[in-house]
Amino acid sequence: MLIKGEGGSGKTTIACEIAKWAMEKNSELAGHSMLPILIEKDLDSNAEENTTPLTKTVVNLLQELTDSEQKFTDELLVEQLLRQRRILLIVDHYSEMSPQTREQIDFDGEDFPANAFIVTSRTDETFRGIDIKIETCRFDGGKLAYFIEQYLKKREKWNLFEEDQEDFLQECSQLTRIVGERKTITVLLAKLYAERMINENEPTEVNNNYSASKLDNIPDLILDYLDKLNLQGERATNNKYPTVKEDAKVIAWKCLEKSYKPSQANREEVVTALGNNAESCLDYFEKYLRLIKFVGYGEDRRDRDKIRFALDPVAEYLAALYLLQNDFKDDPEKWKKFLAAAQKKSENKEEIKGFLLAVRDCCLAKGSEFRVPSFVAEEMGKLAGLDLEALEQERERRRIKRLIRNLFAPEATVDDRLDDLRKIGASGSVAKFAARDLVTVLTDENEDVREAAARALGNLGDTSPVVIAGLVACLQDENEPVCKAAARALGNLGDTSPVVIEGLLARLQDKYKYVRKAAVEALGKLGDTSPVVIAGLVACLQDEHWNVRKAAARMLGELGDSSPPIIQGLLARLQDKNARVREAAARALGKLGDTSPAVIQGLEALLQHKNKDMRQAAVEALGKLGDTSDPVIEALLALLQDEYEGVQETAREVLTKLGHPPD
Repeated sequence: MLIKGEGGSGKTTIACEIAKWAMEKNSELAGHSMLPILIEKDLDSNAEENTTPLTKTVVNLLQELTDSEQKFTDELLVEQLLRQRRILLIVDHYSEMSPQTREQIDFDGEDFPANAFIVTSRTDETFRGIDIKIETCRFDGGKLAYFIEQYLKKREKWNLFEEDQEDFLQECSQLTRIVGERKTITVLLAKLYAERMINENEPTEVNNNYSASKLDNIPDLILDYLDKLNLQGERATNNKYPTVKEDAKVIAWKCLEKSYKPSQANREEVVTALGNNAESCLDYFEKYLRLIKFVGYGEDRRDRDKIRFALDPVAEYLAALYLLQNDFKDDPEKWKKFLAAAQKKSENKEEIKGFLLAVRDCCLAKGSEFRVPSFVAEEMGKLAGLDLEALEQERERRRIKRLIRNLFAPEATVDDRLDDLRKIGASGSVAKFAARDLVTVLTDENEDVREAAARALGNLGDTSPVVIAGLVACLQDENEPVCKAAARALGNLGDTSPVVIEGLLARLQDKYKYVRKAAVEALGKLGDTSPVVIAGLVACLQDEHWNVRKAAARMLGELGDSSPPIIQGLLARLQDKNARVREAAARALGKLGDTSPAVIQGLEALLQHKNKDMRQAAVEALGKLGDTSDPVIEALLALLQDEYEGVQETAREVLTKLGHPPD
């Protein structure tokens, strides 16, 4: 059997559970009881002649299990036990073992003795004889509450939360936020969080001294776990250990330094890195914290020359924190070298993916504190094979969800809510899922909040009936800014359903000029050229306020309808008392393509206007209409002497376009 999955996903746990089944009498796995032998360290390469390192290792492990002073030396018997499936061989952490050990085990070799074995690995292996593959997966953040509830019941701690399940769900929601953009989590990290919840709620002597800090990222969850272990260790030894975090990071880094995957570290190198009191430190970590294991083949555990971490993900995060806080702090060049080294080691990405993601998580959580260059987290994500675009979208979704929660928080002030709405609206279509929540805010008692909600909805792109109905209702709001914002939002959303058109047409008669203007612009954006809309916009050319008349002229030009009522209405505006309206009418006539004498004469007359903007607008309009009559060409040639360079340049460009380039 091959059990494949990332660190902390439960591979070893599954292997050990199967081992328990194998030990049962009349086990269904083989029809008889089996003796599990666990290999989780590199093999002893000093095997005697006529025996293999694998067989020698199994012999040594059997010797430890028998706990007998009599030397167990029958290697032939061991091979037969392996072949007859009396021994269940479990090779744990196979992908993290040295190349030499993997070669020595040689599952594909003709002389490989075991006919019942389980391999756990971070990578997919293709050994001969594997007939069952299990892949451990992360589970979705939405299932966290269920998992933690089941875990607490298994630990017989559910009574701590049963009476206040609302508080329980809030704590689970906090873990969902910690999980962040990736949305999934390994079993180990969920278990660590569940244990933290127990520590906070269960009254014990150790827990009474435990002060749980607020967590919002995985690196802090790992450090919190280390704090709890250290409290237990300090109580057991009756001594304080203030440098436990620093020492743990050093040991973790030594275990990952060479290969970037949790491996065995040379004990002597770890002792040198720790400095003073190194041996007592290692003894504390092994005996009281149970964070490390002494591995190797010395008779006494203290004589074993290798060290490895008990939990791979803990080692990966602590090693990543070591880089940020110690080795690479405030040094961009070191980070560049590290990225280059990681690139070389990433041929088998799955083996080092856990560490790459740990470094990325630490950079996102602690990067500003330790001045990590901004490019590091992104490059780590690329090396780990993450879909950075999808992660960025998910991060944005989580940010928006947080804003929505804040928007409805009882303690939120009006200014807070306005800021939240502004940020949601600025997010655009990625915040589309928030539209239904914003619709409920359209009826808020505060007019500024209603206006901000309408503005935001106009940017989200949601044209569902509930959104459209909410905005159309806001067109009747007593507050001018709210009504104006609703009209603009409807124009942005592009929904041309009858209820929208009718609602906007009604606002063309609104008592507020800026509401009328917003309705005109919205109808123009929607592009509806039905007679009733055209008639409404043409009527607005006579509005008492110049801003509304200007908007009507501009929108009629955008609609592309050159029917007589529109042309006549725009020609009349060429004589408007407001220069901006006259300019808008001239530009609109140029866009509509009507070359009737009345239009040409009207625009030609503006070429002599005292306002330079009017002259420029008339030149551009005539250029679009393509009229090459002598009066027009002569008038344009005269403008080559205009006192304003902008008018001169535009006239030159139009003459060239019309086939009369100036000499």
